[in-house]
Amino acid sequence: MISKAQLASAFELVMHNSLHKFQVKNSRFARVTQLSNNDGQAPQTGAIAVFRSKAAMQRAQGVVVTSLEALTRMAPTLTHWTPNAFRWLGYDASRRFVRGHREQNLKQINSFVLDVDFKDAADRDTQQEKVLSAAVIEGQFIPTMVVKTAKGFHLYYVLTEPIFVRQTYNRFPALKMAGVIANNLKRAIQDELPSVDVACNNFGIFRIPRVESTLYFDANLVVATSALVAWSQDYSKRHTQQANSHVAKLPVHHEAQLKQPWAQALLQKTTIIPGQGMARHNAILTLALAGFQSRNDQEQTYNLLDEFNSRLQAPVSDGEVRQAVRDAYSGRYRGAAKVYIQGLLKRWAPEALSTLNQAHGWTKFAKARSARQYSHVTEWAQDVLNYLNSELADNADSYQVTVSTRQIQQKLGISPSSLNRVVRFLIAKNALKSVTQSGKTTQYQTILGLFKQALAHKKHVQDQWQNYLLYLPIDYFSVEQNLDQVGIANRSEVLLDDLKAHDTG
Repeated sequence: MISKAQLASAFELVMHNSLHKFQVKNSRFARVTQLSNNDGQAPQTGAIAVFRSKAAMQRAQGVVVTSLEALTRMAPTLTHWTPNAFRWLGYDASRRFVRGHREQNLKQINSFVLDVDFKDAADRDTQQEKVLSAAVIEGQFIPTMVVKTAKGFHLYYVLTEPIFVRQTYNRFPALKMAGVIANNLKRAIQDELPSVDVACNNFGIFRIPRVESTLYFDANLVVATSALVAWSQDYSKRHTQQANSHVAKLPVHHEAQLKQPWAQALLQKTTIIPGQGMARHNAILTLALAGFQSRNDQEQTYNLLDEFNSRLQAPVSDGEVRQAVRDAYSGRYRGAAKVYIQGLLKRWAPEALSTLNQAHGWTKFAKARSARQYSHVTEWAQDVLNYLNSELADNADSYQVTVSTRQIQQKLGISPSSLNRVVRFLIAKNALKSVTQSGKTTQYQTILGLFKQALAHKKHVQDQWQNYLLYLPIDYFSVEQNLDQVGIANRSEVLLDDLKAHDTG
């Protein structure tokens, strides 16, 4: 939970000057205030879409917002938003439905948001500590904000500098690069958090931060854009197999994906249910893409999926099936991606996983690390971070790891010279801090440790404040009349409001 002032700060941080500061019409601020606060205002501002319920979001029945003032004022009544700004947004003829929120119309990418879903709210709460630990991407990138959703979390990685989307010869190179970064971020935490939604729209609609749902926010923990780009390039090189297999490469004889065993196995399943990452919608879209790759016409693919959907124990609406087919045939894809196929098979048809590797058309890959004589410094660096972070995870109350270099060498099988090189590499990248005292074992603090420390400090302060309010005298600051109106259950909130009203500092 955060304050209203922190929430306003979060909106401003995420938006990166992509909106007007004040409403163009009907602003609550005087004109002189607007003029004096327009320093640094971007010459061209964009627009975002906001929604008042999930049902309204699914129907694209939202409101176009072009100013921070309007966003902050409307925030308490909103549930979803587009944190990345578009060049323009508008309404259809009925002025009920928002149009223009497509990737090619993006003005700038302000943050990357990862969607983590569980089966229900209880499962979400029991997994919270695991999510926060896994949210530190490869020990380097900390989420700026964590927002609770109905059954999971949205992890916001806000950039220091936005990535501006521009069209060059009918191409969007920055958008393509950002898409690769988003997919790499998802894959980087997928082993620890299988419930991360890898098929979620990278730059779509997410839960809006609210006072009661924002679990964590720190304006200082923004992600350096240049460092993230460099990390993504390195990650792609280290995971050549995943990167190259993102889309099925078609051989000369063009083996249709729909005829492959994995597709036939999925088509026979009737128990695929909604939610939790690789689920019903992803299965339908993946099969629709397989239909497109197999050179079926849209009507053939729709008929196949209509039959598949009707056999499901929990089918989707006919409109969702048709939308999946339209998306698959939009020209943005070449076929079903191997990483999604693997995810679906692991969950719903594990018996067909072995047949996937026998399929034709996948790229051959670079030699695996286990087959090489030497490991790269970045691979060793990740091993060291993983080891230190695992030691941190085992001790919930600790923010530093006390371990000797000999222990690390024995655990990882790394030579002393390589370990020294790796530690210098991590310290230079600000991914690790070490404290060496004469006669004492070296202490290491990773970014995960700093994140844990920040979370613990925030909770400690909140607990102290709540306890202080609960034990104040009932007549403190003369709030008896307020308490009579709202009841004793909301005592802390009322006292807090009154303290703010009497605050002179």
